[in-house]
Amino acid sequence: NKSLKKRKFNNLQYSNMMQEHLATVYLWFLVVLVFVSTSSSSSSSSLADGIVWDDETTFTTLSSPSCHDPKAIWCDEFETPGPPNSTIWKYDLGNNNGWGNAEVQEYTTNNVYVGDDGYLHIQVTVNDDDRKFKYQSSRIHTQGTVTFQYVTLEASIKIPDLTGGLWPAFWMLGTSYPKEKPWPACGEIDIAEWGPKLAVESDTLHTQVLAAVHYEFMDMPRNEYSTFQILDPQQQGQQQQQEQAFHQDFHTYRLDWTPKFVRMFVDDRLVFAKDLSKCEDVGEDCTELHDPQFLIFNVAVGGTFTGVDTPTSSGGELLVDWVRAYEVDDIYLDPLDNTGNNDTAKVGSGVVVTPCDGPCPIIEANNDELASGTTTFMTTCTFWMLSMLCIAAVTLK
Repeated sequence: NKSLKKRKFNNLQYSNMMQEHLATVYLWFLVVLVFVSTSSSSSSSSLADGIVWDDETTFTTLSSPSCHDPKAIWCDEFETPGPPNSTIWKYDLGNNNGWGNAEVQEYTTNNVYVGDDGYLHIQVTVNDDDRKFKYQSSRIHTQGTVTFQYVTLEASIKIPDLTGGLWPAFWMLGTSYPKEKPWPACGEIDIAEWGPKLAVESDTLHTQVLAAVHYEFMDMPRNEYSTFQILDPQQQGQQQQQEQAFHQDFHTYRLDWTPKFVRMFVDDRLVFAKDLSKCEDVGEDCTELHDPQFLIFNVAVGGTFTGVDTPTSSGGELLVDWVRAYEVDDIYLDPLDNTGNNDTAKVGSGVVVTPCDGPCPIIEANNDELASGTTTFMTTCTFWMLSMLCIAAVTLK
C-alpha cells in the first residue's frame, strides 16, 4: 500500500510539474504572439499609409521621391539617360498590318531613349536602303506595369514638325486589350494627338490638337472627338501662327477622368468633354470608359488619320519632359459651366502599380503587399509555436 501511494504521489507530482511547464510554455507563446502581432500590425500600417480606400478598389497614392511636383501621386520625370525605365515602359514592335490604320512605320526599341537633356525622345528615322519599311519609330506603353482609372494625367510635350505625315499621340487603351476585348470594346482615350487629315486640309497642321474617346455601341465603333485651334488662321498672320505653333515649344496636355466626366485640356484650355453620366440617356452604357487603362506614347507615320497615303516626312522626334498623375476633382455639373457654381469632391487616385522585378519608381502599397504581410505574420507565429513546443518536449523529457 505504501508503494502504491508513493507511485500515485509521484505521478500526481509529475502531472502537476508537466502542467506547470505547459502553462509556462503557453504563456511564453502568448508573449511571442503579442510581440509578433504588434510588429506585423505596425508593418501593415506603414504599408497602408497613403492608400485611398474606394468601395471596391485600392489605389496607390504615395508620391515618388523623384516627382518634381509633390502633389503628384505617380510620375516619370525622365531623368536617367538611356532606355526608358523598364519597370514602367514596355514596347510595341513591328508594323502589325498598319496597326489598324494603314500606318507605314515599323516600331523598334532603337528609336526611343532618355537623353542627357532630361527628355524622353521618340524618333522617326528614314531608311535610305531597300528595307521593307521606309520609316522606323517607337511606341512605348505601361500595360502590365502601371494602370490608371479616374485620375488626372498630365504630360509636358513638344511635338515634331508634322509635315509629310507624322502622327504623334499621348493616349490610353483599356487593360483588357487585346486578349480579353478587342478594339473598340476595350475603350480608348486619346488625350492628345496631332496631324489629322482635317488639320492638313485646313492649313492648321501645327496649331491644332485633337482629343477623343472610342468605345463600342451596338457592336459598332463609337468615335467622339473634338479639336482645339490655338490660333484662327483667318485672323492671325502666318508669322504669329508659326511662333505659337505646337511644335515650337512644350505644352501641357491634361486628362481629367472621373466617374462622371472625361475631359482633355491643353495649357488649361478645354479641348474635349464627355458627360459619362448621360450615356444611359441615349441608350449607351460607356462601360469601356470606366474600366482601367494603360498609357501610350508613340509617333506613327501616314495612315488613315493623317490622310497621307505616301508620307514624305524627313523624320523628327517627339519630346516628353515629364508625365504625372494626380488625384482628380469630380465635377458634378456641366463641365462647360463657367459660372463658378460647380461643386467638386475628391474621388481618390487611380494609379495601380504592378510589382516589378527591379527598383520601382514609387512606393507600392496594394492588396498583394498587405496579403504578403499577413502571410509573413502567420509564418512567424507558426515558427515560434513549433519552437516553444520543442522546448516543452525537451524540458518534460
